[in-house]
Amino acid sequence: MELHIFNPVREKWSEVREEVQELLSLNVAPEGIPLEQNPEFTEEVLKRLFEDPKTIAVFLRDQRTLRIQGFTFAIPDEDDGSGKTAYIYSTKIRPQLHGQRLIVSLMAELEAALKKKGYDYLTRDARILNGYADKIQKSYKGRILESKDHDSAYGPQRYFKIAL
Repeated sequence: MELHIFNPVREKWSEVREEVQELLSLNVAPEGIPLEQNPEFTEEVLKRLFEDPKTIAVFLRDQRTLRIQGFTFAIPDEDDGSGKTAYIYSTKIRPQLHGQRLIVSLMAELEAALKKKGYDYLTRDARILNGYADKIQKSYKGRILESKDHDSAYGPQRYFKIAL
């Protein structure tokens, strides 16, 4: 597997659109909103986000096929107001690759890119019912500055603010 940071200046959203949308449609829990009905993941929203130079996206590609096997992307956290916080908008990995610690590689690459851009913190929401919030809690232990549970259209979530 190979990590790749998407560069909207040299690459086009149209080149990754289908694979990103395919991955986003996977792993939708029953309590979640189907991708085609989700206003946060419409074609227009994703195109705007991936074409914005402030967005940092990392792709995990199969070296043989070059197909995207997973990704994560972050945008400036406008709610924070400091200009030093990025919000992880989404993270997805193909289900058959779960448990291989690939998310660790994706996140390390994203965090390095965020630090390089001057960010000090990242925020994210994670589902509670599927255990993802607990995995984040365990993985980031001493770096978590804030966490709080809340309801969302995806079911119960946990918000995290993490020091980079």
